Formats: sequence, structure tokens, C-alpha cells
Amino acid sequence: MPELFSQIKRCVNCNADTKMILHRRQMTSGGFHYCWQCSSCRRMHVANGRTWISASIVSQFLTPEQIDALPIISADEPVNCVKCGSLGAELHHWAPRAIFGNEADQWPTDYLCLPCHRLWHDTINKQRAFRDSIVTSKQQ
Repeated sequence: MPELFSQIKRCVNCNADTKMILHRRQMTSGGFHYCWQCSSCRRMHVANGRTWISASIVSQFLTPEQIDALPIISADEPVNCVKCGSLGAELHHWAPRAIFGNEADQWPTDYLCLPCHRLWHDTINKQRAFRDSIVTSKQQ
């Protein structure tokens, strides 16, 4: 694999000084996200609070041919949850579509397993309900 597509870094997941390999992750929609994957633990590397790298950043450094040559992690390959590490995580929008609409795609996303995803939504919904009850009581 060309050196352009890999670099040695300390993995925040397994704490190994190892090769991080740039991958394309094919989403069920057919589009791609880009990420560094640890060659030791195979988990996605977190940088600046995100596991994914935007296509616009990748295209600044790689040609379309180089991008096409990146290894693909298919949508049906299990991914680790960034919170608990369990396999089988799904893409989570930190900015909920119900609140942010189409702008949700401009905010960070990450991978959460179903229990952690549900916990996040339950926590947010409880906080929203609490906030709404305070606003309603102040208006009365």
C-alpha cells in the first residue's frame, strides 16, 4: 500500500504505536465516508472528536484515482461503537434531523451501537422535555 495512504500513530483505542490506514467506508446509501483504521485493533481512529474525515478534505490531498484505490470497509462489515467498543455500531448524527433538518449532515457523526444510540436519544429527549416544561411554566 502506498505510504500516502498510511501513517504510524498511537491508537487511542488499543494504545499501540501502529500503522493507521486510510479507508473508505461505504454507506448503505452508496456514498462514502473516510476514516483512519488501526491495523492492530481494526477500530477507527478518533481525531478531533470524530472518526470520519470529510470527502472535501480527502480530495485536497488525494487524486480521484488515489481515492478509488483506498481499501473499502463495506456497509455490512461490523464497526465498533465509539462509546463502549462493541461491534455492530451504526452511524449516528450528533445533530438530530428532527431538530436540525437538512443541516444535520453538516454536523459530526459517529458510530454507536443500538443500546448506546438509544441511551443518547433517551437522555436528550428527557432533557428537552425538562427544558420545555420550564419554558411552559414561565409562560403561564
